Amino acid sequence: MTKVDFYVLENDTRSGLLRFACQLTEKVVLLGHQVHLHTANNPTAEQLDKLLWNFSELAFLPHQRFDSKRPLKLSAPVPITIGTAGEQSDPQHCEDVLVNLDSEVPLWFSRFSRVTEFVAGGDADRQAARKRYRFYRDRGYNLDMHQIKSASN
Repeated sequence: MTKVDFYVLENDTRSGLLRFACQLTEKVVLLGHQVHLHTANNPTAEQLDKLLWNFSELAFLPHQRFDSKRPLKLSAPVPITIGTAGEQSDPQHCEDVLVNLDSEVPLWFSRFSRVTEFVAGGDADRQAARKRYRFYRDRGYNLDMHQIKSASN
């Protein structure tokens, strides 16, 4: 069954959340896992795309934007893909780790071994996170909460 981790961020800015998502993605990839970053929209996907190249001076995180209308054509699997909400974003190439940066739970989340969710931002963002938490809890998923003092840690 899919394991779900919620990260409660003290630094609740959008840029802090995206930076922490990149740091977490780096750790997961260094452990040998594939990651799919699921975003709500193209501007967020573009921000992540740029941030993955320069959030750390020492990191090199190969990644590619994903859209099932244009399947990935790679000679080897890329460790990180970035997709946006909608039916066309179902990343059938990856079943390892899903980092959800959308306010909704993707329909295909249960195909992943692990799902990462975030609690950050204003009241609306926190309400959406509570709704996602209840969604997983009510369906019996194993949930863990992690308090993060600062997105730079």
